[in-house]
Amino acid sequence: MGSSLRAVFVAVLATLANEHDSNKHNKLHVLSPNFSVQGSYASNISTLVRRFLGIPYAEPPLSEHHFKPLKTKIPYQNTLNATSFGPVCMQYDTGAPSVFSEYLPGQRVTTGMSEDCLTLNIWTPQERDIGRELFPIMIWIPGGALVSGGSSVPNTNGARFVQAQKMLMVTINYRVNIFGFLGAAGLDGRHVNPGLLDQRKAVEWLYDNIAYFGGDPTKVTLFGQSAGGSILDICLARRSSRPRFHRHVWLDISCGGLAKDDELRRMQTANSTEIIEVYSKYNASENGGASLAFGAMADDETIFANRTEKRDRGLVSRLVS
Repeated sequence: MGSSLRAVFVAVLATLANEHDSNKHNKLHVLSPNFSVQGSYASNISTLVRRFLGIPYAEPPLSEHHFKPLKTKIPYQNTLNATSFGPVCMQYDTGAPSVFSEYLPGQRVTTGMSEDCLTLNIWTPQERDIGRELFPIMIWIPGGALVSGGSSVPNTNGARFVQAQKMLMVTINYRVNIFGFLGAAGLDGRHVNPGLLDQRKAVEWLYDNIAYFGGDPTKVTLFGQSAGGSILDICLARRSSRPRFHRHVWLDISCGGLAKDDELRRMQTANSTEIIEVYSKYNASENGGASLAFGAMADDETIFANRTEKRDRGLVSRLVS
């Protein structure tokens, strides 16, 4: 082979290699009218699974938006690097040894925390399957007694689920403890459970956008553990002619306003780290050792006080079998 022919041959091989790398890169890029994200491959398993991590589903609830319902995410076309988990929502961790740290490390969140935390993570089948059909979706609602937890716990890594069965796996963050379930008198009984509104917003975002990732929005299963499982019962009590999910799985479930208007306004403008520090100090050293807990309250918007009666009368969402 002459030197000139050899040079052409090498150039062709280089071009093909570049095209291969470009195509591989493009298969990890998802573009819609409202967003652009760049994912990665889940490299810890043998069968290729794509993952898109830390995708925002709403505007962050910062400053005066503390404790309020979420604003729809503003469309963005600058490509988001969706290759790592976002932070979990604000919560308190003493750092002391616990059952989770000693025996269940796979249940502990692996990222930092921030108010800018309203993100979700998507795992999809390998790219050659996408485009031929849309796959069912499973959405994981994390537990944690509504005071802690998040979407980045190792035990809910979606790659293993997607590898085992052709489906899409999604995990979500939502506001917890005082930020998600304040129950303040200043709210006048409205939007007292913003953490539940976060979950609803995430499901609505997925319903509108999951097809871009190869998911079928008509085949959605919600599943959750502990508080995440209990939330599903609450969701069913909210009757809807067009429920955004169609099946549910419960795992390990268990079946007083705190502030006046001026206090609520002060807390809405306070720094989130300051709030968590006061919250942790109160639990650790004040009030005779009694804990200060924030949980979901009936507001007839996200939680109905009479949901047993509603279920008996058939006034709940009917899931598709």
